[in-house]
Amino acid sequence: MGFESLSHTHSCAACSVNPCQLRRGLHLGQSAGDDLQPRQLQLRRGDCVDRWNADGESYWTVTEGAMMFLVLLPDGRRHIAFFRFPGELLCPQLDGGFVDYTLQAVCDTKLCRVGSLSVSQASLNGAQADHILDTACTRIARAGLHSLVLGRLTAPERIATFLIDVILRSRLQMEDGVEFLLPMNREDIADYLGLNSETVSRIFTRLRKVGVLALPRPGRAILRDARALLEMIPFEAVEQTLMPAPRIGGGQGSSNGEFGEENGIDRPGRRGAH
Repeated sequence: MGFESLSHTHSCAACSVNPCQLRRGLHLGQSAGDDLQPRQLQLRRGDCVDRWNADGESYWTVTEGAMMFLVLLPDGRRHIAFFRFPGELLCPQLDGGFVDYTLQAVCDTKLCRVGSLSVSQASLNGAQADHILDTACTRIARAGLHSLVLGRLTAPERIATFLIDVILRSRLQMEDGVEFLLPMNREDIADYLGLNSETVSRIFTRLRKVGVLALPRPGRAILRDARALLEMIPFEAVEQTLMPAPRIGGGQGSSNGEFGEENGIDRPGRRGAH
């Protein structure tokens, strides 16, 4: 699906996503012409942006829903490299443009696209430049963490880490009763975590039976026991580990994590290993 048939002018001032990586990192001129204004795409589940690689100079952010980056191997095997959630930046330069990725909507999703001309004409001060560099460093840190997850964690630990990561990146607190978006199906989660779908289904069933997680309706989940989920992962400092925040400038322009704001995490303390 090409974005030309979907896009229309998008107003940053009217956008509900806050904080937004594009809005925070770039000050686009309010008087710019229509060709320089952000454009919004409305995608349905499974829609692909087929000009992702061809349009490598554009910048995108998710404003609603979620996107995933797919890699299909010649023998048909599928790998999901990463997911992007509302407020997070998409661009080939940061997201592996050297690989033939497919950018696909996990569910009904809205994207905001800013072309390279808009970016080149944007006013960028030191703090904003630090913020963009901070984002790149955070991506590198997260990639290293994901390698650890795939290489050393058990299947239950991978699932628990994934769920906590989704909650934190949704800017929600780790507390009992929090409801969050979980639009991925079992195959998506399996292909992201290097598992098979049967294992993922079995672990989700176990989490429901022991009262850790509830799935009230498709695409939504409720955390019932935050303490139990946190005790499933082998990390002590949860927010520092799952939401890495390299400090570039050390000043007020620095950010904590992808979203550029402190994440309010009401985290129960960990007890001894089990």
